[in-house]
Amino acid sequence: MDRKKAIAIRTRAEELIHQLEAEFEVKLGKSKVVYGATSLQLKLELAEQDAAGLTLNRETERLRAMAFTYGFDGDPVGKVFTLRGEEWTLVGAINGIKYSFLAKRSTDASKTYKLPEMAVRRACGCKLGEWEKDRVV
Repeated sequence: MDRKKAIAIRTRAEELIHQLEAEFEVKLGKSKVVYGATSLQLKLELAEQDAAGLTLNRETERLRAMAFTYGFDGDPVGKVFTLRGEEWTLVGAINGIKYSFLAKRSTDASKTYKLPEMAVRRACGCKLGEWEKDRVV
């Protein structure tokens, strides 16, 4: 199977999924296509949305589960903070060492960015341990 055919199948599958989004109240997240000489593997991520329209995927679940460990008070998902003079909305966390938070910029909400853990924690006013206070980002 060639690349052009694989992408065409992926596009068509995404169009069919978009028709089902309203019926099941889910949102198509990431999609990936892996193809070989004779086969195609299509990976789709569907997730529910909360009342504010935020997609509740694995990264969102991880952020909620790790909120206390990161020093947040309450639910950090959707928290708005200012970093480097720009306004950001916290949407998730990944299993990363330095860039572990996912956020969307207020000026470009369609793209998700990975941000440094300590910078986000300081910007959000999280509780820091004694050993973390002098840590340089």
